[in-house]
Amino acid sequence: MKRLIPSLPDTPDLGNVFKAFPGLVPDILHLNDTIMCDEAVVHQGGRELIAAYVSALNACQYCTGAHMNAAEAFGVGPAVVTALLKDVETAAAEEALKPMLLYV
Repeated sequence: MKRLIPSLPDTPDLGNVFKAFPGLVPDILHLNDTIMCDEAVVHQGGRELIAAYVSALNACQYCTGAHMNAAEAFGVGPAVVTALLKDVETAAAEEALKPMLLYV
């Protein structure tokens, strides 16, 4: 399979992206802060849950753990991500989040 960005390793992580594109680091961090911290319709715990789920789908253990810890700080239990990976429809996640979780 052809890699999307050949300069990155087979299983890149965010650190690899930062090293490969150092000029984009401030923009990436600003985007992350905007998405995760600014006012939004989805509460911060929900955003952290979505980020943990996406990170788990991408098999990034570091990001999954970081977002699961943050989600837990906002009242979302870590078992929810495990349940989402099995079946979004039956997981004990907020019903309002499920369409977004299915989309990602």
